[in-house]
Amino acid sequence: MRRVLIVDDSAIVRASIQNALEKFGFELGQADTGEAALAKIAAGAWDLIFLDVVMPVMDGPTALRTLRAAGDDTPVVLVTSVSTAAVVASAIKLGNVQYVAKPFTPELIGTLALRSLRLDATAVPPPPRVLVQHADPALPARLT
Repeated sequence: MRRVLIVDDSAIVRASIQNALEKFGFELGQADTGEAALAKIAAGAWDLIFLDVVMPVMDGPTALRTLRAAGDDTPVVLVTSVSTAAVVASAIKLGNVQYVAKPFTPELIGTLALRSLRLDATAVPPPPRVLVQHADPALPARLT
């Protein structure tokens, strides 16, 4: 199972990216600062990182430079809303980096994840199915 770390100081943005990726069956983790992300990365390998550019404590480019300096070449998708072209360009030069501007669509997040992980959308297993048992005979109609 592929592991994807979502790093953003906004809980809403983290939840949006997570919702877009859940259908692919990835193991998903979250961090709210670059520093917290580096701790999670040190604790275990990740296959892809969605990394916000502007965050308190440690911003995305600083976290990315720290990762690359440690020899970690995990694919990264920079998530940005206010960054200048120079900031994005300098981060892309660190290698194995793509970027997406906020606001984004769930489809775009999915496409970037599959491209970064070099996965074919048709080869991704469907998400797990859930069995719901309930005594209410009207429940199936309300779920559709």
